[in-house]
Amino acid sequence: TYQVRTRALHAALVIAVRHACDDLRGNKSAGSFDKTAPPVRKVIAALKRRCAGALERRQSAETDAHIDSLAEEWHDEACRCAADKVDLHYHAPARERNAERLLYDHGETGRRGLWMTLQSMRNVESEGVLKVHG
Repeated sequence: TYQVRTRALHAALVIAVRHACDDLRGNKSAGSFDKTAPPVRKVIAALKRRCAGALERRQSAETDAHIDSLAEEWHDEACRCAADKVDLHYHAPARERNAERLLYDHGETGRRGLWMTLQSMRNVESEGVLKVHG
């Protein structure tokens, strides 16, 4: 789960926030992220609960800490962009110079963003554990 978490948990956070928070849906609204805003805190808590239902206790605690770390990174990036008077978009073309990007595609060269994002989870882990009770 560590590989999956490091490669995809940020995307789950972004998806959850964009779907649940009206003011954070638009591509140009990534810079409005505030980890302390009640709607954002509610989404983070729901994401943690959802992950906890699929994980063992130790993995759940690690995932909670990772989600908090991602929210902190996003918050810090939004604050940095605001201080620099630069927009923060979820996605922006590499040629767009008036905006920073939160996400960029895996394998993309040139201008990047905060988080590299895969377009597929097919090859994240080569093996898994299956427990059968009964």
